[in-house]
Amino acid sequence: ASPPQRANSGLAGDPNVFRQRLVVCTEDKIIECVLRGASVRATSARILHDADWNAYNSFEQPDQVVPKPHPVAVDGKNLRMDLPRLPVATISSQLG
Repeated sequence: ASPPQRANSGLAGDPNVFRQRLVVCTEDKIIECVLRGASVRATSARILHDADWNAYNSFEQPDQVVPKPHPVAVDGKNLRMDLPRLPVATISSQLG
């Protein structure tokens, strides 16, 4: 397998593109992506996050921290998503 390819996104974190996925570590960031060579037909986003940084799932509260839908703005080839601190987020898009 070939090594992951670096993305030139201008983000302050360490973005990586691996198997056509962009992985970014952030703190209170607005993520903006411009897709070249394609436009977005449909998109959705999910986030794993809790306002309490010490939150965790337990036997008593198994659904304390669960993935939830998260808003993502789409404008042609542009994607924008506001993220809180310490998220795990995914964006899934259909390209046209």
